[in-house]
Amino acid sequence: MAEEREEISRSLAKGESFQAIAGHLGRAVSTIAREVSRGGCNRWTYRADRAQRRSQRNARKCCLGKRKIFLNHRLREYVEEKLGLR
Repeated sequence: MAEEREEISRSLAKGESFQAIAGHLGRAVSTIAREVSRGGCNRWTYRADRAQRRSQRNARKCCLGKRKIFLNHRLREYVEEKLGLR
């Protein structure tokens, strides 16, 4: 995905449209638009390196809760008990 982000960044710098970029990458136009708009970016401020760092940070954050419950035996028991009570 990092290569695709670089391609998006270069294409935007050349002034290409989202439609043209999507065609080059074989992605939906909405996918390109969402990628560019994430993190408060727009077509003029999008940078691939920042987007890649943001993506890696978010990927780590989404797993923190999952790890926490497996590492803490008391927490897991508490959650299982409460889930049993509904």
